[in-house]
Amino acid sequence: MDKTLAAMLARADADPEQGLPTPLVDAALVIVNDKTLSYIEKQRQIDTLQQQAKGREQELFGEVWESLQVITPLEEITAADGKPE
Repeated sequence: MDKTLAAMLARADADPEQGLPTPLVDAALVIVNDKTLSYIEKQRQIDTLQQQAKGREQELFGEVWESLQVITPLEEITAADGKPE
């Protein structure tokens, strides 16, 4: 195994927050996948959850935002960018 990869895995294993529940991230991912919500509404709800998160859970919100961008059609993102919040 590559030394860099081994060191990275060792750091991850040593992280005391590794494996802890992430209820806010879980709730945010439910919002990402909710087909009844608009892109703007998803943004608002996820932002509210992110403001409540702390520590490692807050760091994981980067993945939530990335998921939202990937799952949302570009046309919807573009249309939302032109609307005031």
